[in-house]
Amino acid sequence: MNIDRGQTHFTPAEIDDLRQQLADFKAANGYGWQRVAQLTGVAAGTLSGWVPGTYNGGKIHETHAITAKVQKFFLHQESQRQLDREVAIVPAYQPTKTARRIHACLTFAQRGKIAAIVGDPGVGKTAALAQYAATGTNVWQVTMSPSTASLNAALLALMRAMGARRLGGASEAISVMIRDKVAGRGGLFLIDEAQHLSERALEEIRAIHDDTGVGVALTGNREVLTRIEGAGRTAAFAQLFSRVSIRMVIPAPDLADVDLLLNAWAATDPAERAFMRKVALRPGGGGLRSLTHTLELATLLAEQHGEDRVLDHLQGAWEQLSSRPMAAA
Repeated sequence: MNIDRGQTHFTPAEIDDLRQQLADFKAANGYGWQRVAQLTGVAAGTLSGWVPGTYNGGKIHETHAITAKVQKFFLHQESQRQLDREVAIVPAYQPTKTARRIHACLTFAQRGKIAAIVGDPGVGKTAALAQYAATGTNVWQVTMSPSTASLNAALLALMRAMGARRLGGASEAISVMIRDKVAGRGGLFLIDEAQHLSERALEEIRAIHDDTGVGVALTGNREVLTRIEGAGRTAAFAQLFSRVSIRMVIPAPDLADVDLLLNAWAATDPAERAFMRKVALRPGGGGLRSLTHTLELATLLAEQHGEDRVLDHLQGAWEQLSSRPMAAA
């Protein structure tokens, strides 16, 4: 296999030019050598000597190797700037019908209730949750994962969401700290991807709610409700079930939400809108997320060819993203 690994040898003038570029980049961004090292892949101690020309590597090929890494870093920076110039500007958050329903549910939960909000991917849940957390007071948002399933890991994730830097400790001590922090504040734990939490973690969150009155919103996929409401649930889940005051299930994107986003993307052509509705409402598809990704890629493809975005670009973008062609309406 023949691979073009780029320039590997440099003239003294080229080396001096890249040294100056890196010095200017470091100064302009206010970075230390450790940060520059992270970005370039060259050790901080090496860079601090290479830039002023005092590096004593001992072998000329080491200087060329350092220079090659720095050059690749700047080439990558330029390619990113070029992409930024061409890529579509994704519209800002849109107050969709679904988002308004979610926010009403979260507002209710913040009055000291437990809410469950579930939906399939792409219904607009993630954007709505992030917007509520960004504009609310005493809203602590955390996204759970398999690594935070256990009781201790889940409690630490909640602590980090509240701005604490505690990195360890017994679960009981962490739980006490959380209770002290949330008591009387009228706050809300906005827990996304809650389906990952273990039974012990969910039970402890329920107990914190009971003890302090903090609101809790458990959000994620349908498994969240299945575990709480399903047949054969344990006594712990039965206690949680009895405290869930409001449930919201979002099975699919709302057509009004789709049209609002299409308006934000200035997709006015009837054929474009019909095709993108099919993308967004396709069963088992990515919903509004697929709509956004398709429009973003289609707009980029059009920009790269110096063209206005048309239906062909949308169809081509969808085929690249899904590997499943779909004809226009």
